[in-house]
Amino acid sequence: MINTFEELLMYTKNRVNFIDEDEQVDMILKEAINFAYTTISKEIKTMQTAYLPVIDGVAILPDDCLEVLKIEPDLYASDRIKGSNIMTKHEGTLTVSYVGTIDRLEKPKDVLDIPQQYVYPISTYACSQYYAFKKKADLSDFLYGTYMKLLEDLKIEDGYGSNNQIQNVFGDMVND
Repeated sequence: MINTFEELLMYTKNRVNFIDEDEQVDMILKEAINFAYTTISKEIKTMQTAYLPVIDGVAILPDDCLEVLKIEPDLYASDRIKGSNIMTKHEGTLTVSYVGTIDRLEKPKDVLDIPQQYVYPISTYACSQYYAFKKKADLSDFLYGTYMKLLEDLKIEDGYGSNNQIQNVFGDMVND
C-alpha cells in the first residue's frame, strides 16, 4: 500500500527504471504526480464539513470550497450564495457540506488523501510525462491514453475500482 508522497514518487521512479539523481527529472515527476493528484481529487469530490458563523446575515465559505452540497438548516427562498458569501436570514451557525480541494503533495511524508485505487493512475500519468521529457513520444502517448482509460474506468465504477483490477487489465507496462 502506498500512503505517502515519498512512496508514490519511489513507486513511479521504479516503474520507469529511474536510477540517476537528476533534479530536473525528479521535479518533472513530482509536478506530474501533483497534477494528476489534484485533478483526480476534484473528480472524486472529497466531501468536507464546515461550521460557519453567520455574522450580520453573511456566512463565508471556506477557501477550499469547490461546490456546496448541502446547507443546514436549509436556506430560505430569499437567501443567496454570491461568490464565497452566503447571504441568509438565519442566525447562529450554518453546517455546510461541500466538495473541497486537497493540498498539493510537497513533503516526502505528506499522506495521500485519496483512495488507493487512484495511486496507479497517478503514477501512470507521471510516467507518461517522464517519457515525454525523454522524447519517447509513442510510449508517452500510450501511457497518457492508459491514464485517461483508467480514470474513465474508475468513473464508470463510481470510484470503487481496485488497484488489482486496474493492474490485471493494464499491467505494469512501462518497464521496458
